[in-house]
Amino acid sequence: MRNVKRRTATVISTLALATSGLLATGTPAAHAVTCNVWSDRNTYGATCGNDFAGKLFRAVATCRNGAAYGPWKSASDPTGRNWSYAYCANKGGLKSGDIQVN
Repeated sequence: MRNVKRRTATVISTLALATSGLLATGTPAAHAVTCNVWSDRNTYGATCGNDFAGKLFRAVATCRNGAAYGPWKSASDPTGRNWSYAYCANKGGLKSGDIQVN
């Protein structure tokens, strides 16, 4: 059985991926978005709640051989089923993940 990690994350406007130097900007720090994330060896996924209607988010994966980006999704989906996935299967596997909010 695969080791699946689930955690709840609070995403702030400026997120930096220390290992790759990527920077995400968006929502002011006073307005945090609550998100749920999921990952396995090759995939990093995220879904963000209905905190800010009209805001967009996406999963960002730091892979062992590069980076991967999930599609932009709306944070205003009240069902919580609007997931963004970043895939690292063809880039050596997942090293870490984060969320960009715009």
